[in-house]
Amino acid sequence: MSREEDWLAERLPGMREALKICDQILIARRTKEPCQLVNKMFEEIYEIPYPTLHTLSHVERLLPRTTDELRKEIATLFATASVAAGSCEVVRNNSEIGDDWLVTERARVLDSLDQIERFTQHLESRIKVFETRLPKLRAEIEAFFDK
Repeated sequence: MSREEDWLAERLPGMREALKICDQILIARRTKEPCQLVNKMFEEIYEIPYPTLHTLSHVERLLPRTTDELRKEIATLFATASVAAGSCEVVRNNSEIGDDWLVTERARVLDSLDQIERFTQHLESRIKVFETRLPKLRAEIEAFFDK
């Protein structure tokens, strides 16, 4: 039980940090120009340039307390969103490309943000389970030693 308690306590801070960063990116869904905001966030705030082949190393730098498995999931989501937002901006800035393509690219960005949203919902539920489990484990450990 003590190992399980340590395992949970070790993972929760990284999970909370990951949730916070994902929630910040999801702000783009509520703006008129999600492509621009996603690009700005990745390039300026998180320093993940477009296009990047090193998203995992950037996510490691951003989330040093997360597990490798969680970082890989986030890196995949971030790479998808970054590429979609970068492509959207390229199309938006090219006057020779029709508006239909811009609509398609913008939809790709919103789809990638929907994927991040589903991931955050799953992560939130995992955090709640872990937070509920920790005090129960602590109580059982203390009860064992108080006998």
